[in-house]
Amino acid sequence: MKLKIFFSILSIAALAVSCRPDKYEVMSIAEKPVDNLTGTWKLTKVIQKDEQADIKASPYVSMDVTNLLPYNTMSIRLESKDGVPTNFVVTPGTAPQVIKNNTGKWLINDPKQPTKARFINGLDTTYIDINSYPRSFDNSFELKVYKYEQPSGKLAQSYTYQFTKQ
Repeated sequence: MKLKIFFSILSIAALAVSCRPDKYEVMSIAEKPVDNLTGTWKLTKVIQKDEQADIKASPYVSMDVTNLLPYNTMSIRLESKDGVPTNFVVTPGTAPQVIKNNTGKWLINDPKQPTKARFINGLDTTYIDINSYPRSFDNSFELKVYKYEQPSGKLAQSYTYQFTKQ
């Protein structure tokens, strides 16, 4: 009987000691996202999403439109100096327009964890969300553009453009 009590107490003590939360380190964000974005990128995938599909109860929420139009003929070169964005050059090929201008400067909202980019040429600016940026395990990044209904201003569609390093 004493042996049973001893093993019961020992089991409870072992469980109590083993029930501490693990210490997880925070996953590091890309150390230098601007440097990782610098280079020449080819457009490899385009996803069109109906942002009002839930309201319409439509089963057609999103669709890969990469091969419907010649999107894969577009590439973009992003330049930077000392971790600061400088110039961009778009080679549109025969792809539909993604960025208004083919040349100019580009800016981001946060150098450590960018979520928005601006492509500027004179007074023309294209605002684009950065969905993801390249990491050591993924050599691609995504830009997302939103389209709004006129004149209501309601969000209608979004396009997610995936670029892969050349």
